[in-house]
Amino acid sequence: MITVSLIFQWIIAFIVSSIASCAFAVIFHSPRNQIIPAGIVGGVGWVVYIILGYFGIGVVWSSFYATLTLAYFARTLSFVRKCPATVFLVTGIFPLVPGLGIYNTGYSLFMNSNSGTTLHLGLQTVEVAVAIALGMGLVLTLPGVLFYKGKKKT
Repeated sequence: MITVSLIFQWIIAFIVSSIASCAFAVIFHSPRNQIIPAGIVGGVGWVVYIILGYFGIGVVWSSFYATLTLAYFARTLSFVRKCPATVFLVTGIFPLVPGLGIYNTGYSLFMNSNSGTTLHLGLQTVEVAVAIALGMGLVLTLPGVLFYKGKKKT
């Protein structure tokens, strides 16, 4: 059941992931006027991920759908703001990158003798990375007319 406190947690998650994406945009040397929109793209992607996770969608599919969403927003903002989609996509994907999965796989590999756990963590991390790559690839191959509804220049 969705409660007010749960929605508040999702809003806080959006704010924190947007700030993290903005910080990454600064490190990435994005243009100053594109930092806030890049942060919003990252926040939207992360909120889609945690909402889908709340409804029981697996980690891999949540990552895939969140990547589809943020890649769509990145392409749309690239047309609206006349800036490359990479500026929004690279900084927006930052919250979804499976860094914890990579760390846990390495930790389990070096500290644990249970190879089944290590294999499970490693495969799940690779699946998430492939889901992110497929999500970006699908949206980036779509024709630009789907993202911009303005007048054609003559």
